[in-house]
Amino acid sequence: MPTSSPCVLASLFIVLLLLYPPSGCVCFRLGKRENDVASINSDGASTAPAQVQQWKVPRLSKVVAEAMGHGGDSATSVECHTADKLMQERGPDNYRKAAAEYKLLLEKQPNSASLKFKFADASVSLLRSLTNANAVLIDGVSDSKENRKLWKTYAFEAYDILKELHAQEPQNARIHVLMTEAYTYRTSSKGILKAAVTGDGLTFMRLVDQIVSRHPTYDAGVPFIFRGAFLLAAPWPLRDVPKAVEAFESAWEVEPRSLRNNFFLGVSHFHAGSFEAARQAFERAVGKDVESVAATEVDVAEFFRRESRRSLEMTKERIDGGMA
Repeated sequence: MPTSSPCVLASLFIVLLLLYPPSGCVCFRLGKRENDVASINSDGASTAPAQVQQWKVPRLSKVVAEAMGHGGDSATSVECHTADKLMQERGPDNYRKAAAEYKLLLEKQPNSASLKFKFADASVSLLRSLTNANAVLIDGVSDSKENRKLWKTYAFEAYDILKELHAQEPQNARIHVLMTEAYTYRTSSKGILKAAVTGDGLTFMRLVDQIVSRHPTYDAGVPFIFRGAFLLAAPWPLRDVPKAVEAFESAWEVEPRSLRNNFFLGVSHFHAGSFEAARQAFERAVGKDVESVAATEVDVAEFFRRESRRSLEMTKERIDGGMA
């Protein structure tokens, strides 16, 4: 019998290895993978437009390759194409349609972590854009009856999903921050004042302390925005205006060009009675040197500019009245 050449044997070995890989061997295959999980940037927002600045070099996380289209279930990626495009185009109508699309797909693939993340992201984005991110104002809060109804409709399921994903990957900043935002809407559906004085308020502050500790610069310092907003909105004895000012100053130091950061810094100075400092912050907010540099503030940019103009006029009235 003629002896097989080394090349033939090597080729045969490679074919056998591809067809019957040994256990533990990592191979690339086409088609669906077991327990396929999403993939997002752990340090940046998945739906940010190109001009939005990222503060760190993004790292692809384990829980999330599908959600951003990096590998994963190719069939799911194709099915999500319409909804993904809606998310990229932004706006409450698009977010609502995208959430509905992802929800239908989840009914077919209930174990897909990618679809879970996409649905939660769309739901939170919808609430952010429709309820002005639950912003604290110089003369009130945002928990209207209409807003509470929206939060009750979308926030509970979104939070439960993000909590599940966070448990799988606790170091992922995107999931952690989005979960915290969903929690604000979930608890505020009961009314901000009621939520603040119950265990919900304490749970929220624990979440905020965690993201401030782990991801302080994420999304232009949004962890500090969460902290400051709670301290301003909460009733006595939890309300702490000086600490709120400190929190918003920390966010501003992370990114002074942020429209959102300047607006909230102005709001906190107004509540503190520092009207000249508030005027300066609001003037920056309506000026040309600030922009929506954070991914999540893009959805609320017009509101921040409009509210900054209104707040600036009210602040000038205080100053003109000798209250500076």
